[in-house]
Amino acid sequence: MAVYWRQDLIQIGIESIDQHHQQMLDLLGKFHSSFNTNLEEERFKMIIDFIDNHTVPTFKNEEQLMKKHHYPNFEEHQHEHRLFLDNYKELKKEFKKKGVNKQLFLTMYRTISQLLTEHISRADQSMGSYLKDRLA
Repeated sequence: MAVYWRQDLIQIGIESIDQHHQQMLDLLGKFHSSFNTNLEEERFKMIIDFIDNHTVPTFKNEEQLMKKHHYPNFEEHQHEHRLFLDNYKELKKEFKKKGVNKQLFLTMYRTISQLLTEHISRADQSMGSYLKDRLA
């Protein structure tokens, strides 16, 4: 199941975060297209690299902005980040132990899809609306 997204739902009006969301969506499309091919392991490593080097710093940036501007839903938003990262760390650990398999691949895909479809369209949109007014 591929994730198709309307731009107005992933854009929150903060350029650096919007760019990250678009990059994650693009990578998720490549990840999905590699299912049942010989590219699964390579794309799995790409996802891990992206989350480690882009998503984790983006979460930290979001959290710093929320704290600085006294975002009222900071703790709930941060908790969602932690849940995602905890799930991700378990998947990464399993990958390092056993390599990629269909179940792990699909679980990673669902985990990232859920972040895109639920967290961004709800929590990040709310955060973006709040912060846009304060950053202007």
